[in-house]
This record gives sequence, C-alpha cells and structure tokens, in this order.
Amino acid sequence: IGANNHTLNATCVARPTFSDIGGSPYKNEIEKSAAFGFLKGYQGLSGPYGPSDSFLRSQAAVVMIRMSNRTNA
Repeated sequence: IGANNHTLNATCVARPTFSDIGGSPYKNEIEKSAAFGFLKGYQGLSGPYGPSDSFLRSQAAVVMIRMSNRTNA
C-alpha cells in the first residue's frame, strides 16, 4: 500500500430483518448473510426466514453460488 493512492467504493444496504429469528443466537449472522445477498427469506410455515425448516442440498447449492459470485477486490 505504501505511498500509493487508493480508491474505495462502498455501497451501503439496509440489513434485512426476519420476524421469526428474534431469539436466535445466530440472528446477527443470518442478517449479515441476507445483507450480502447470500440468504433470502420466504413465506413458509415458520415465517419469512424459517429457522426450523429443513435446508435442502439444492438450497445449499444456491447459497454457495451466490457466495462464489461475490466480487472481492
């Protein structure tokens, strides 16, 4: 880094909230993952996130693709 000039571009996004994870010890991590776009909620039987719902292999594949498509400079 030294004496070189650098430019930082940042985009701020609102952290999504899910009404059904209020008491979860993983609430912060779930909301951060949603803010990055890795996780998305849905209207299942448990609410918009579904913390007690099963996680299918197909859903895991989607999350991994979303994570791998994130650009890191």
